[in-house]
Amino acid sequence: MKFRLSKNSIRFRLSQEDIDILDREGFVENSIPLSQISSTLFKYSLIATKSKDLSSCFLNNHFRLFIPEDLIGEWINTDKVGFETTIEMAGGNPVNILIEKDFHFFKPGNKDND
Repeated sequence: MKFRLSKNSIRFRLSQEDIDILDREGFVENSIPLSQISSTLFKYSLIATKSKDLSSCFLNNHFRLFIPEDLIGEWINTDKVGFETTIEMAGGNPVNILIEKDFHFFKPGNKDND
């Protein structure tokens, strides 16, 4: 799963394997070390929820995006490539969230596959 930050937007691109895990387990998670002086990891996850609203949480170096089960099911089980929404964060700051299927765009030799 790729995680990209840019100004006021967050983009997730999931491989077929990531999508299979999300479908089977109800969540998919990745982490990356960001420090040479500590073993602290930055984690990010997508989590299916029974809630009707998409929401997020950042706690203990872990960004969690909670997505309604119905929305995940529709996205996984159709040809729909992605979906996006805007979440209003603390302080009234809107952040655009984009979630995409990466494998639909992957073509051997395409240098734009990031």
